Amino acid sequence: MKSSAPYGWSLGLRARSAAEASSRVRQGFSAAALDRLRQRLDLSPEETAEALGISLRTLARRRKEGRLGAAESDRLYRLARLYE
Repeated sequence: MKSSAPYGWSLGLRARSAAEASSRVRQGFSAAALDRLRQRLDLSPEETAEALGISLRTLARRRKEGRLGAAESDRLYRLARLYE
């Protein structure tokens, strides 16, 4: 069954295609997208860092910088697609 919801809706992406979502992953997601999914899944900072494969300090740094790297964004997108 194919979902009619836009790709990455749980992150606030609203991408119309997988290619558009992939492009957004490579650019890196905003910290707001991270926080949006974290709230939806009720994840602690520790669980979030583990899911992204980064330390708590790196997670805090990314949130302060306002943007995730491409690899972290890819992991976040994969987690979001499981939720969606």
